[in-house]
Amino acid sequence: MSKNTEIPTPETHVRCPDCRELVYMDASVCKHCNCVLVPQGVRSAAPKRNLKASHAILVLIGIGFLSTIMFRSNKDKSSTTVDQQISPSPFDLCVTRGVEYFKSVGSYPALSDGRSPLLVAQERCERTKTAF
Repeated sequence: MSKNTEIPTPETHVRCPDCRELVYMDASVCKHCNCVLVPQGVRSAAPKRNLKASHAILVLIGIGFLSTIMFRSNKDKSSTTVDQQISPSPFDLCVTRGVEYFKSVGSYPALSDGRSPLLVAQERCERTKTAF
């Protein structure tokens, strides 16, 4: 009786996920623990990819993305002044005070008649900025 003396190699054998023993790649059951396996077949040499081209494409896409963000960011900054960024308008301040008022008297999120406190504050502040 001759024993199979084939030496296990990565091309012919894999480890069983259960018992971690080496088994043939095309085995459907582990001979050591009877774990059901998915046959891997014989591995062929994987085609080599041109990684330099892939990296170059990714770098170009990244540069384009970042330049778009920077362009839009600079455009937004140049169209508004510092005063517009820091201080809200008198109308906005009035509406904010109105909403805070309705919260303090317990009429938030809806007034007793069902109207929105925000809309009521906006209506009153359109008439006069000192409504609240």
